[in-house]
Amino acid sequence: RDKNGNTLAHHAASHGRSDVLHLLATKRKKMLAEQNTFGDTPAHLAASSGQLACLEVLVHYDPGTVNIEDRRGYLPLDLSYNDPSCRSFLRGVSDMHGGGGGWGSRRGG
Repeated sequence: RDKNGNTLAHHAASHGRSDVLHLLATKRKKMLAEQNTFGDTPAHLAASSGQLACLEVLVHYDPGTVNIEDRRGYLPLDLSYNDPSCRSFLRGVSDMHGGGGGWGSRRGG
């Protein structure tokens, strides 16, 4: 882990390395849902960075990872506002797996 608690999966997700995430999923699947010191999972970082291929890998191996809230109460969907493709994908996953409604789902928005 780095000084912010990021694992290799966090770095791979934020830099678009879906190949690394796939490898980690076969060797250390638990790492795909680990949270850093801010409560971010690799899915949070992939969503905020517009890394659709990484989100697809994360959801394939652990669909529940997109329903984990960070310390501020945000889901990956909440952080995907800059990328319509990621947002659309995460909305679909959230609907299929009973996740929150995104943007303000806990905050009455």
